[in-house]
Amino acid sequence: MLLYGDCYMNSKELVLEALPHKEPYRIPVDYWGTNEITNMLCRYFKVSSKDEMLEKLGVDIHYVFPRYIGPPLKKYEDGSYEDIWRVRRKVVRGAGGPYAHTVYSPLSSIKTLDELEDWSPPSPDWYDYSSLRSQREAYSEYATVLVGDRTNRTCVLHEAMYLRGVKQALIDLLRAPEFTHRLYEKITEFYFELNKRCFEEAGDLIDIFMMGEDLGTQGGLLVSPKTFREFIKPYLSRHIQLAKRYGVKVMLH
Repeated sequence: MLLYGDCYMNSKELVLEALPHKEPYRIPVDYWGTNEITNMLCRYFKVSSKDEMLEKLGVDIHYVFPRYIGPPLKKYEDGSYEDIWRVRRKVVRGAGGPYAHTVYSPLSSIKTLDELEDWSPPSPDWYDYSSLRSQREAYSEYATVLVGDRTNRTCVLHEAMYLRGVKQALIDLLRAPEFTHRLYEKITEFYFELNKRCFEEAGDLIDIFMMGEDLGTQGGLLVSPKTFREFIKPYLSRHIQLAKRYGVKVMLH
C-alpha cells in the first residue's frame, strides 16, 4: 500500500489512475522477461518464486488466463510439441537463450475454401474459466491483465502466420482475400467466445484486456494501413467492443 497525498494507493489504483492520463505520484511498473532473466533475478533477490521477485521490483501488474483443461497436447520424440491450434514447435537455443520455434504450420498446404471449412479451431470449452477468479484473488491489490502466452493471444494475422506460415499468410492477404477473411472469422470466433466467457466469469476483476497482434518489424509496418483497415481492424474491433461492454480497458501489443 502506497501513501499518495492524503490517501493510500495500491498498485491497482495506481495503474487505473494512470490509464486515463492522470498523473499518479510515480509511473506504474510492468515486467516482461525471459525465463533466464526471471531465474537470474530470483537468484539475485534470493527468493523462491517469480511472484516474490515481482514484489521486490515493485511491479504493479499481474497477468491471468483461464486454466487449460482440454485434450492432452501432442508431444513428439524429437522434443517438439503441438499447441492448441496444432501448430508444432520445438525449443531451439540461441545466444539469448531458448526459443520456441515453429516447425510445422498445420494449414500451410491447404488451398481452397472447402479445405478451410473442414478445419476446426480449438474449442472454448477447453478452459476452466472459474480459475480466473482464484488467480485474481491472489493479486487483489495489483492491476490485472487478461492475456494468454505468446502463442495464444487474441489476434488474427499473428495466428494466421502460425497456421499458414509467415510467407503464405502475407501472400494470402493479396492473392486470396476471401480465404483470408474466412480464416480470420474462424480465429475470431474462437477468441471472441473465449474472451466473452472470461468477462462473464471475472469481468469485474479484470482491469485490462490485452490483444497480441503483430503489425510491425524493426524496419517498418508489416502490412499497409489499407490492408490493416480491410483485413485486421474489423476483427480486432469486435474484441474491443466486447471488452468495453464489460467496462474493461483494452491494450494492443
